[in-house]
Amino acid sequence: MKSLISFTCLIFCLFIVFSQSVAADGIKGSISLIVGNQGQSVNPCGQGGQVPVCASMADAYQTYLTMTQGLNYTSSLQFELMDGTYGSNFSPSWMKSLSIIPFSRTKGSVVFTGAYINNFVANNYTLSFTNITFSNAYGIIGATGAIDVEFDSCTFGNVNIDLTNPLLSLNGTGCSTPPQLVLNNCLFNNLTMGADLIDVTSYTVTITNTVVSNVCGGFYFTNSSTTISGSQFTQANSYSFATLLFEGGSATVKDSVFSENIVSSIGIFEAINSPLPSGPFLLDHISVNENTIQTIIPPVYIFNVQSSVVILGSVFTNNSFENHNSAGGAIQITLAPNIAIQYCTFTNNSALLNGGSLSISKSTVSVSFSLIDQSSSSVGGAIYVDDNSVVNIKNTSIIDNYSKNSGQNVYCKNSNISVYNSSINSYNHYGFSCQSGCSVDSDMGNICEHNSGLSKKVIIGLVVGLGGSIAVLFIVLLILRRQRNKRHYQRINDGDHHHHHHSNTSTY
Repeated sequence: MKSLISFTCLIFCLFIVFSQSVAADGIKGSISLIVGNQGQSVNPCGQGGQVPVCASMADAYQTYLTMTQGLNYTSSLQFELMDGTYGSNFSPSWMKSLSIIPFSRTKGSVVFTGAYINNFVANNYTLSFTNITFSNAYGIIGATGAIDVEFDSCTFGNVNIDLTNPLLSLNGTGCSTPPQLVLNNCLFNNLTMGADLIDVTSYTVTITNTVVSNVCGGFYFTNSSTTISGSQFTQANSYSFATLLFEGGSATVKDSVFSENIVSSIGIFEAINSPLPSGPFLLDHISVNENTIQTIIPPVYIFNVQSSVVILGSVFTNNSFENHNSAGGAIQITLAPNIAIQYCTFTNNSALLNGGSLSISKSTVSVSFSLIDQSSSSVGGAIYVDDNSVVNIKNTSIIDNYSKNSGQNVYCKNSNISVYNSSINSYNHYGFSCQSGCSVDSDMGNICEHNSGLSKKVIIGLVVGLGGSIAVLFIVLLILRRQRNKRHYQRINDGDHHHHHHSNTSTY
């Protein structure tokens, strides 16, 4: 009898242990809590059924701690928010994964305002938002450490405040594996800030199908690996940097549009200070159209990038660089040894000073299978090349461009240019101005206009002026000749008269 009781107790204890293990395993899998934005704080909450909805995300977090006994062994925690507006009163910590979604799954039904998860330090942490609208929200995440962040189908808007804190500030410096930032199908609209919208260091960044419109603030990526695809940037400006600024790291921007941006500070795409082994950079089938740049940085600016840069299958149309020191109406390249421009079209771009479409300085650039036409500047209507650059042009048409002073199509100084299998022409022959130190190798023979590059009007003026001077000189010489002849004839006549008179006197 005693043995039977002992066996029964053993079975019961094993059942209890097994039940707790199953429950723990279930908690380890995921926890989902329903959250509202009103009511009294209770614990536990948000578990559905007869349990009240959590009155806030802070209450939901306390319930989570109770359920896990503070051990934080869940693989994921999800807050399902009832429709409404939520203030800035939540700073989670010590969680592995948190996702925030509307209970109704309806985009725009849940609105966050104010500052959120700031000064956050985390390791191996995942935070995601889906279908959330951030209206007049700033300092949404300020984090250091290995925190993966994802925004899916979210909207950021209605901020007009002079702050130094970006919407998102993420720093993954020192992490063994770079953490990730994902923006998918998001909208940034009606944002004016005194800082960048996003400031990211040492991250892997993926931005897809995202629209940035009517904003003043940029995206700043430092030593990060960034991919942007299927996105659109319109009516964007920035106080301090370009709309997209890449310092170090690498970037791929593809199938995206940059249009109708009126930039009063810095340009649109800026890659700077990227020593090896950073890179590469790829601009793949992007469209840069109808942009007006009023500062010293053009639409696309590549400076001191030592890795390779490829601009492929892209279109640059109707861009205007209006600063008095402007160089490169579409692209300016400086201190970059490995640039390839392939299958691109540049049409009707302009810069007030140099290079209607391209300005190249201290760089090595190849241009192939491309078209540059109807662009204009003061010097180098299509391309301006200077400062020991090397430019190789192949299978490219450079036609009908205009410069006010020199080089209708190309202006070259202190550089080497090769032109093969290409078409280069303007109303002024090739429109290729070769100044001091310029060396040109071409299969079209001598395409240079050495030390000239003057516009047709100037040349005509010089010819007319020179012709007029020659005509005046000829007339003066003719008059002098006639006067000389007249004096000569007069001396002869006077001499004859004197001789005859003397003879008569002698006779008598």
